[in-house]
Amino acid sequence: DDQWMQITPDYANEPGLENTSSLVTITDVSHGYGTLLLAGPRARLVLAKLCALDFSKSGFPDLHAAQTSLANVRALVLRRDHHDRRAYLIAVGRSVTVYVWELLLDAAEEFEPAVVGGASLIRSLVKGTRE
Repeated sequence: DDQWMQITPDYANEPGLENTSSLVTITDVSHGYGTLLLAGPRARLVLAKLCALDFSKSGFPDLHAAQTSLANVRALVLRRDHHDRRAYLIAVGRSVTVYVWELLLDAAEEFEPAVVGGASLIRSLVKGTRE
């Protein structure tokens, strides 16, 4: 209850920390984590292939988070829906981020995933990167 992880592009602009009556220490741990966003109507089915958590609506509601083993990798999974789209933010150790990204792509293959975002898009366009 006394340790939190805040995932945001810029924690200095997030409201709420300045109004606390407790001592708050902020430690930037972004150098140690990679984050991936998995979204869409079948996102829970993809995660279920790699993890034993219950990703049903009642078992893992919006804004719920859990630490788990995702294909034998320690991961923090946060459900953060965008409008009516189910979405999961996955934080893993930086050194295994590409590995987990490739596992997610493999697990999603039957659903014909669309890969978006900076390096992910470039990497998916380069032939032979997922062999």
